[in-house]
Amino acid sequence: MNFHKDDRIQKDGNKIYHESARGFVFYEDPKTHKLFVALIKPKGSCGLFISKGHLKNNETPLEAANREICEELSLMNKPVFVSNLAVDEYSFTLDDSGEEHFKKVHLFVFTLDTKDQLSPPVGESISDAVWVEFYEALKDMAYDKDNLLRARQIYYLNKY
Repeated sequence: MNFHKDDRIQKDGNKIYHESARGFVFYEDPKTHKLFVALIKPKGSCGLFISKGHLKNNETPLEAANREICEELSLMNKPVFVSNLAVDEYSFTLDDSGEEHFKKVHLFVFTLDTKDQLSPPVGESISDAVWVEFYEALKDMAYDKDNLLRARQIYYLNKY
């Protein structure tokens, strides 16, 4: 696992502590009222994901989520913050490294007033960035479907 020197990562022996942020970005078509979510497809993956990345030093979770969304979707317009969604915490071990990773992930909900053109960033490990209709996203997302359902609920509760 590679880290950037500015990532907010702490190492303590064989334990590595990560802090990341991610966000669901919604667009609702004003004519059809269909709801779309912006997703990315990493190279070599068959599933779709929401944008996510490590917090940088001196960066808040909300700032990190917004930065990652704009970078990974190549957005021209900054998404509008709707609400906090959750904070997920979990741990994992990679292969035979013996290192145990502890992850804290802040989740947010955002919206855009326009259905901006999405494209994968140059030089990243992302092969595509796409708008997916909500019900298709539920089928196509690799994981996080429960959070997608909660994000939609929060989006609509804060819309009116």
